[in-house]
Amino acid sequence: MRLFSVLPLNFQPVLAVISLVTITIGNFSALWQTDAKRLMAYSSIAQSGFVLVGLVAFSSLGNQTAIFYLATYLFGTMASFLLIDALSPSLSKNSVSISSFNGIGRQQPLAAVLLTIAFLSLVGLPLTVGFSAKLLVFSSLWEAYQQSSQNLFLILFVFGLLNTAVSLAFYLKIPFALFFRKTAEETPVVTLSWGVTVLSLVLTLPIILLFLKTDWLMNWISGL
Repeated sequence: MRLFSVLPLNFQPVLAVISLVTITIGNFSALWQTDAKRLMAYSSIAQSGFVLVGLVAFSSLGNQTAIFYLATYLFGTMASFLLIDALSPSLSKNSVSISSFNGIGRQQPLAAVLLTIAFLSLVGLPLTVGFSAKLLVFSSLWEAYQQSSQNLFLILFVFGLLNTAVSLAFYLKIPFALFFRKTAEETPVVTLSWGVTVLSLVLTLPIILLFLKTDWLMNWISGL
């Protein structure tokens, strides 16, 4: 952000193209994954593209929304990786097949619900702070489009929203497996320690709280 503020050239069109390509490649790569951690890895590429949307706006609001997006993404991604590891019955934590989560939601309903909340936030659905984050970055982009009338900004706006819909398809793969698939007979029973449960709650509660009180974090960021 500081770099672009002092460079003499206008990097908005370049950033818009990079953002659009990053979001699209990340989402469609994640869409075909059958391994949970590879899915999260590719989805993080798309998430970085959404952060760039705020920078494309190239305004005080755009910078603030990019920081807001990063701050809220922190909770969603940390909760997701923690619970993917905790709920996986696989002995190998390097490779975690999505099918290995089949029916685990019945064994650990609280942890499964918390993981679902984290995924819904990463998608950007209402009642989670992820919705607030995406709303803010796209609002800053729309404001930039109205001021500049660059068609590239409008294309990024439309395709960014469409990519959000695509992300719903792969982020819900694991929750679907947790609650709607049958557990294989050979699947071991999954147990969670109190420490993991408490940490999961600590990481997940802000996802709901910051949706209800978005101004808390935005006011703090604007005062930096």
